[in-house]
Amino acid sequence: MIVQTNRFTSREIRSFFFSQYFSDGLLVTFGMLLPAVILAQFGQLALGMSMSLAAFCVSLADTPGPIVHKRNGMILSTLLLFLTASLAAWISTNPILVVLVLALLGFGYSILAVYGDRAMMIGTGSLLMLVLSIDPYKTDSEVWKHGLSVLIGGLWYTGLSLGLYLIKPYRSIQQAMGTYVYEFSNYLRLKATCYVQHEPSESLREGLTNQLAVVNRYQDTVRELLLKNQFVIKKSTPRGRVLLLAFIELVDLLDRSIAIDDDHLRIQLHDAGADILTSFQRSIVHLADELTHLSDCFIQGQLPTPIGDLKDELVALGIIIERLEKERNGSIWGLKKILTNLRSIHKQIEKIYGYFSHSDRASTTTYDAVDLEKFVPYHPVDFQVLLNNLHLQSPALRFALRISIAFLIGYLVSRLFPLGHHSYWILVTTLLILKPTFSLSRTRNYYRLIGTVMGGLFGVLILLFIHNSTALFLILLFCMLGSYSFLRFHYGISIFFLTPYILILFYFLGEKNFAIIGERVVDTIIGSGIALLANYFIFPNWGHFRLKKVLREVAEANYTYLQQLMGIVQGEKWEVLNYKLARKQLHISAANLRGLVDHMLVEPKKNQKHLQELQRFAMLNYKLSSHLAMLIYHTREMNQTLVQVQHKQLVSSIGYELYKVLHIFYPKTKVLAPSNYLTAGISFDDDPNEQAKILMEHLLVAYQVSKDLYELSVKLVDK
Repeated sequence: MIVQTNRFTSREIRSFFFSQYFSDGLLVTFGMLLPAVILAQFGQLALGMSMSLAAFCVSLADTPGPIVHKRNGMILSTLLLFLTASLAAWISTNPILVVLVLALLGFGYSILAVYGDRAMMIGTGSLLMLVLSIDPYKTDSEVWKHGLSVLIGGLWYTGLSLGLYLIKPYRSIQQAMGTYVYEFSNYLRLKATCYVQHEPSESLREGLTNQLAVVNRYQDTVRELLLKNQFVIKKSTPRGRVLLLAFIELVDLLDRSIAIDDDHLRIQLHDAGADILTSFQRSIVHLADELTHLSDCFIQGQLPTPIGDLKDELVALGIIIERLEKERNGSIWGLKKILTNLRSIHKQIEKIYGYFSHSDRASTTTYDAVDLEKFVPYHPVDFQVLLNNLHLQSPALRFALRISIAFLIGYLVSRLFPLGHHSYWILVTTLLILKPTFSLSRTRNYYRLIGTVMGGLFGVLILLFIHNSTALFLILLFCMLGSYSFLRFHYGISIFFLTPYILILFYFLGEKNFAIIGERVVDTIIGSGIALLANYFIFPNWGHFRLKKVLREVAEANYTYLQQLMGIVQGEKWEVLNYKLARKQLHISAANLRGLVDHMLVEPKKNQKHLQELQRFAMLNYKLSSHLAMLIYHTREMNQTLVQVQHKQLVSSIGYELYKVLHIFYPKTKVLAPSNYLTAGISFDDDPNEQAKILMEHLLVAYQVSKDLYELSVKLVDK
């Protein structure tokens, strides 16, 4: 995933140098540089550069994930690169064959996106090799030398990457967990902000929704890295076991954090509410600080140790609440409930630290490997998946057609209006900008243009004032490292470093005039223009095309999650596995919904269909999931004899509203509507218990939110 940001704190800059992004940059730089440098010593620089190009193309498939997937992806990428390079070099003297191959392979490699991000990057690397291997001046012997050097270069990088993994099999997991925990701490800080405002603003609630989606995406990445890692699940080494147990605790910890009550209008009925809210806010910030420190330990490969002890602070907060309770001569269970939640979060953080400082705790803690594997279901590479996407409603098919047609346009422009000897830059620019979604393509287009122009100016200054070959080579290394380190982190910065790197490289290859700078900028502008037009007019993939599918998944996840609460109030046996699976799907569907909203926000106004309603749906969905998480925790912890008939009816009524939402987006659902839901108003028994009363208040909020979701769903369908 590419993370775009505009400002970097000192902590983020420091962590970057320990991150997976920088590690990948070092790996790619070394993997590309070594073959070219060695073969240049024997007068075979061209073959060395072919090997370096292959190493880069294979590195695109070396995305974070299980080692088996990485290995298979890089081997497949190497084979496709060899075949593609040989074919491209062989047909390059025949423009008609070039057009056919560009169209067919442009479509064929792009449609691989149906099998996920890694497969899409394999296709991108193969297409990049196709474009850069079209050279009509190669002889027959040079064609085969080029193909073999590509094969060797791909195998070289594959072996290098796998070898480093075997040396440090857990490093990528630690780095991913560090990023996940850091984003988690940011979410907790936003939660804390709710306790210093009279009422959380809409922008704050939207920020919480956005940040939770970010956290869930990183959580899904770590889950896949851990649960598909044989060193963790099957071989169960001590370090792998500790990381797995820490992750399990972190997932539960996130659930606890979501359940922190930020709807505090009720709390403010107390005279001393403002002071207590400030105390709560301070404690939550300190918990977030602890998570930030834990994140730094993961990323920097240090032994996690706590930075402080919040026990005294939480004890003092408890004393304040007890004093308030005595002053009011009555129960204030709502405040106690929030304090209990904070204590549970603190206890879980201590437990995570304990796994690392006391290895015996991890060795005696059990988990079911079979159950864990249910969280990352196996998805075989099935040809039927491809066949199922051969229709114009498929985003993957539309993307493949867009790439294929854009390739043809770019090639024809480069042939009809030749601007120099590097017109392949037009195709390269178009290829690297176009992505399946409009929003990502537009963002990359902007960064490509700005990065090329700014990087070009930087390159000109370097070549004007620096003429020492050693100094230029060191700058080239620096730019290589910067470009490949930022490639998945910030595309604009990556392109900024890439441009002077390319210019210095051509300087060493003998092109010492500045005309090449103008040629690169012009070719980039043309390629960006083609990509921009293709994004708008060639089988575009607007966000509203995916609207119903995403909302259906959200509705299914909400109803399944609500069934966990229904089971508790009905006194059914608590199934932890079913609950965690439902929770996982709830978080994934919410993250997908938030992602869809973000994509639509940068689309043209005329294509932002239902955007306002969708934004409100995402906000209501977040509010509902927060209340349901809170209700599930506290109904499990409270005395079940306090659960009244009205509570059960209200839970069923929430379920009925969510069933109606599901039925709107998926009329063929086989889910049955709950019975015993409300058909009239609600009334309490006389003098209800404080806990029962507060439970009812939260159920009423959740019920109203579920009704609002249903009304909004009707509007979305009617439009």
